[in-house]
Amino acid sequence: MTTPKEIRDAISILDELETKFRCKAFEIVREQVQSELLANGDGIAAIIRKGKSVRGMLLGAIGNAAADHVESGDYHLYRGIINPLGPGNDFVKIFDAVVDESVKLGLIDGEWAETQKAALRDNIRNIG
Repeated sequence: MTTPKEIRDAISILDELETKFRCKAFEIVREQVQSELLANGDGIAAIIRKGKSVRGMLLGAIGNAAADHVESGDYHLYRGIINPLGPGNDFVKIFDAVVDESVKLGLIDGEWAETQKAALRDNIRNIG
């Protein structure tokens, strides 16, 4: 079975972003997102063909995965404090970067982006 072009394009974008982030957190996020792309390639490709931007879809998936990891509490020393020796802070940097890129691409507005960043930080303060 061949991988749809849209999924190959998404994996190319993951390659590009991996050179930008170069950290364990991105390796974790990439593995999760790429597994989802490959497992559900036809369905995701169909959504993209209906007009969804490959980069936009991918930025959303990366942001969600990064937020899920840091909000899990698995990367905290204790409530509200991310372990500085693990990838937790890099998940936050990844989240912020993809949200900022989404604003630049016009996928979301700046106010919504700031709301999402604040919500992530609020969740971090309450987890651990």
